Amino acid sequence: MANAWRMPNVDDIQSDQFATIARATPASMLGHILNTTIALVAFSQAIPSAELAAWGLLSYFIAGYVLLCALKRAPSKGLGNIRRGVRKAIIFGIALAAPWSILVCLYLGELPQHEEVLLVTLCVGMAASGSILLSPVYPAAIAYMSTILVPATIACFAIVGGTDYNLLGGLCGSFALFLLTLISSATNLFAQKVAAVQKLETSLFAVSQAREEIERIASSDGLTGLANRRSFTAFLQDLQKNGQSGNIGTKFGLFFLDLDKFKLVNDTHGHSVGDDLLVSVANRLNECVRAGDFVARLGGDEFAIITLGIAQESEAQIIADRLIKRLSEPHYIAGLQIFSGVSVGAALSQEHSYDCRSLLAFADSALFDAKSKGRGTFCIYIARTPATVDARRQVELRFGARNQAALIHPVLKSARLS
Repeated sequence: MANAWRMPNVDDIQSDQFATIARATPASMLGHILNTTIALVAFSQAIPSAELAAWGLLSYFIAGYVLLCALKRAPSKGLGNIRRGVRKAIIFGIALAAPWSILVCLYLGELPQHEEVLLVTLCVGMAASGSILLSPVYPAAIAYMSTILVPATIACFAIVGGTDYNLLGGLCGSFALFLLTLISSATNLFAQKVAAVQKLETSLFAVSQAREEIERIASSDGLTGLANRRSFTAFLQDLQKNGQSGNIGTKFGLFFLDLDKFKLVNDTHGHSVGDDLLVSVANRLNECVRAGDFVARLGGDEFAIITLGIAQESEAQIIADRLIKRLSEPHYIAGLQIFSGVSVGAALSQEHSYDCRSLLAFADSALFDAKSKGRGTFCIYIARTPATVDARRQVELRFGARNQAALIHPVLKSARLS
C-alpha cells in the first residue's frame, strides 16, 4: 500500500510526459465543452440565466485557451524547462477545475434533488477524467482533482449539512482518495515505462559505441593510432573496385616504408624508446601527406602510404624525398636524440587492371631493392598494362635481365644512429 502512494521526484518528469498530455488534450477539451453544455441545459431552469451564462462562458473560455496552448510544442528537455512545464500544468489544472468547484459550492443545496445528484455526478466525472488525463504529470493531476472534490466534500459536510449531504460528502471524499491512489499508480507505471525506454536507449547507445570502438580497434594500430594492415588492405581493395566500376580514374601511388636500423634502437635504448620512436614516425608521416591520403602501420617498423592522384614518377619522387628528409631528422625521445632513416619503395597504378596483390608485390619488390642499395634510398616500380608486362617478360627471358623493372633513384644521404 505504501508503494501505491509513492510518487517519483518532480525533477524526474520527462518532456515525453507532457507530450502524452498534449496528444490527449484536444479530445479531453471537447469532453469538457460537452459536459459544460450538458450542465447549461440541465440547470437552465434552476439557476438564474445571467449567472449560468457567465459560468458557461468562463468554462468555455478556459477549455478553449488550454486547447490552444496544448497544440503548441511540449516543454523541451532541460530541468528548468520541465519545472516551468509542471507549474504551467498545475495552473491549467486548477483553472479547468475551478468552474466545476464554483458550481458545486454555490448551488449545492439550492437545486432540486435530482439536479443536485446530476451536479455531483458531473463534478465527480470531471474530476476522474481530468485526473487520468493529467496523471503523467501528477502534481497537475492532484491539483485538478483537489480543486473539484475537496470543496465539494467540504460543501456537503459543512455548508449544507444534513444526513443525505453528509453521505454525498463521504462519497466525494472516498472517491478523492480513490483517485489519488489511481493517480499514484498511473504515474508510477508511466515513470517505469519512461525509465525502461531510457534504459533501452542507453543500452542501444552503449552497444553502438561499443561497436564503433570495436571497429576502431579492429581497423587501427593500438600504438600509433594509424590504420592497421586490415584497414589498409580494405582501403586498397575499395580503390580497385571504384576504378573497375568507372567511378573514379584510379591513379594512386603505393609507398612501402621500412625504418633503417630500428632494431638497433630497440636493443640500445629499450622497447619503450622504440615504441615512442614509432609514434614519432607516425606523427611525421601524417604531417607529410595530404588530406585524403592514407597512412597505415603494417606491423613492426613497416609503414605504408597510399597517395591519391599520383600518376607520374616525378610526383612519386617528390613525395619520397619529402618523407626521407623528414624522417631523417632527429627524434627527441626521453631526453635522447635518436637518428633513424627510412627506405622507401613505391608502385604507381596508372591503370586499374592490376589486382591488389600485384600492386603490393610491386611496392614490396621496390622496397627490397631500396634496402639493398643502402639506407635512405627510394626505388619505384612503374606498373604497366598486361600487354607491356608480357612484352617485358619476353625481353627479360631473351637477354636474361633481372630486376630491370625497378628504377633506382639516389636521394638524401642516410642518417646514422647515434
